[in-house]
Amino acid sequence: MSEERFKQLRSGSIRERLAFVAKDSVVYGSAAALSSLLNLLLLPFLTRLFSKAEYGALDGMMVLGTAFIAFIIMGQDSSIARYFYETEDPEERKQIISQALFTELFLCTAVTALVWFNAGRLLEAAYGMEEYADFFRVMVLSFPFVVLVRFSSNLLKWTFDRSKFILISIGSAAGVITVTLFYVLKLELGMKGYFYGQLTGFGFFSLLGLWFCRGYITVPRGFDHGAKMLSYGGPYMVTAVATCLIPAVDRIMIANYVGLDANGLYAIGYRYAFMLMLPIQAILTAWVPFTLAIYKEPNAEETYNRGLILMTAGLAVVSVIMISMVEPIIELVASARYLPGHVVALPLLLGLVIQNISHIAGVGITLSKQTRYTMYSYMVGIVASAVSIWLLVQPFGILGAAYGALLGKLAQSISYVAFAYKVYPMRFDMMRPSAMVLLAAGAGLALQLVAIEATGTLIAYRVAIVTFFMTLVWFVMFNASERQRTVQTVMGYLGRGSSET
Repeated sequence: MSEERFKQLRSGSIRERLAFVAKDSVVYGSAAALSSLLNLLLLPFLTRLFSKAEYGALDGMMVLGTAFIAFIIMGQDSSIARYFYETEDPEERKQIISQALFTELFLCTAVTALVWFNAGRLLEAAYGMEEYADFFRVMVLSFPFVVLVRFSSNLLKWTFDRSKFILISIGSAAGVITVTLFYVLKLELGMKGYFYGQLTGFGFFSLLGLWFCRGYITVPRGFDHGAKMLSYGGPYMVTAVATCLIPAVDRIMIANYVGLDANGLYAIGYRYAFMLMLPIQAILTAWVPFTLAIYKEPNAEETYNRGLILMTAGLAVVSVIMISMVEPIIELVASARYLPGHVVALPLLLGLVIQNISHIAGVGITLSKQTRYTMYSYMVGIVASAVSIWLLVQPFGILGAAYGALLGKLAQSISYVAFAYKVYPMRFDMMRPSAMVLLAAGAGLALQLVAIEATGTLIAYRVAIVTFFMTLVWFVMFNASERQRTVQTVMGYLGRGSSET
């Protein structure tokens, strides 16, 4: 982003700033959405080629893998984002980026070797499935390439290089899927083919990403930036690992108390609910650099508050719509065998909405640089999740695990915002976002608990519930001036978009 764009963003009105975020959310969101939708293309093949137990095992290994990746990254993506904007010196920026990359590569080498040699022990301890160790080792080999793809895409995002970001995001997903289908369907390599696809696809796009970012990478001349970035990013690493471990906890308890078949059902419901992360990732991708760019401005708090209400309303509406469509989509994508997994969608969706509210309302932690409080809040979350899931999974199965995960996210989110209020003098209007979540929960329960056999009547009922909820959000949660400003912002953005084309 040019200095002129920075100045325009900082000096712009609240409406202009939110329009900027909306545009970036659409750009980055479209890339993330298409990338995730491409990944969903594998589901019909995987769920039909593998048994529920095999799919549950595959999902469990992927969850463990994401936790190791989060540890390797060590919060350096967040560190780059925070320190990159503090200097205008191009050489110093290169050192910030290169020292962070060195940290990730060093950790990646150590972790990959450690996990490779202990794959069987890890799987046995977590899921009781040591027989999948060879598959897990193939996945472990892809760690360095996944890290490099993440590094390059994050750097392209922070530097607002939209076209290259889109190419890496969408291209890596498309590449992985293409070679995976070749290995699984053409060469008939089964589950190992799935992991070979990751290895090959991420391998190619890691090199392409490094090529795109070559202008920002140099030989580190020391570790002066790296040390402070490790200090800043370390708590974010704990946060990221905890975020990955929370879904690992539910998988582990389901596998041990209910079985791998149930893990497969839960994984499908979780995968469906996780599609809400498409708009969430789009929002946060644009929102985080936006908040860092304007936080010194006098009306920043008002901008943040309005953004929080708009974003919560949008996610709540999307969640209710998703609940109204969960059964037919799961049956279409994964087959009727996985249909019982639909029951976990509502609590998992609510948990994601609550977590997004806390990410925005807890911005004070990032602005204050006291990132240890992020770590504290996520430790609260993982402990609350583990206890809640353990209490609920045995009597209620996968539904109990999902509500246990919801309680964990609620505890984590409350503590996160409370810590943010402690360390930074910025306050948010939490009443309306909280009310929207409660209304979404009520609408979701109304959609799930009412059984109607006649298809036409069922569709009409669900459309009525969704319409009623959207009406409540628009006319009750927003006052007249907010509705007017929202329409003006959207129309202004659409007008600029059409004039640019």
